[in-house]
Amino acid sequence: MFFEKNTQSSEKNNDKTQIPKQPESKINADKSDNLKTNNCNCCNCDNQENNKEKENKNLKQKETSNSQTQANNCNCCNCDNQENNQEKELEKEINKLKLQLEQQKKEFDEQILKNQAELINFKKRSKQQNIQDVKYASMNFIGDLLMPLEQLEKVLEYSTDNELLKKYLSGFRMIQQQIQNVLQTEGVEEIKALDKIFDPALHHAIETISDRKKPNKTNLKVLQKGYLYKEKILRPAMVQVNEWSDENGKN
Repeated sequence: MFFEKNTQSSEKNNDKTQIPKQPESKINADKSDNLKTNNCNCCNCDNQENNKEKENKNLKQKETSNSQTQANNCNCCNCDNQENNQEKELEKEINKLKLQLEQQKKEFDEQILKNQAELINFKKRSKQQNIQDVKYASMNFIGDLLMPLEQLEKVLEYSTDNELLKKYLSGFRMIQQQIQNVLQTEGVEEIKALDKIFDPALHHAIETISDRKKPNKTNLKVLQKGYLYKEKILRPAMVQVNEWSDENGKN
């Protein structure tokens, strides 16, 4: 019994000798080292996660910035295209307005030239008309004078044996001659019509007869004298016209 107890105690002692007890400070140090290691490992994990998150954020930011850059580039391209289109439209509008202005200027220039030509022609016509008005200013007066002059001529055709009347008629003939001289000075001349070919511009046919012994279309008789005033017809001559046809019916 005693031997067994001793053996047991010796075994216990042997066990104690085999596993030496470590001091608490060392144990605590080991624990702290383990904690530090664990903490470092945790920090590394956190850092890695943070780095990954940062990388993801950076990637997202880069993608966002790239997309924004692309969008900005697209917007810039669109803006440039819009500006180019606007410039082209403005150039077209400017060219259109220039053409319109040139056309209007051309029309105005043509109208000015036309107005100037019309003004020149108007001045010429006015000047010519004034000359004509001055030239023929006495035409109406002379036309009114013809009738009493013709009445005087008819009186002078009267023949008489009375000496006193002959003297009066002689005086009237002198007055008639003086009036005719004045009229000639003013440009009045008698239209020659007797035995002349009928001219509708100078002669007015009052009646027609057929006399084959005399030329066709000739004035056989003057019924009323005609006059020219400065080469302008004052009054046509009233005539009797010879008119006949040949065997074939031709005049």
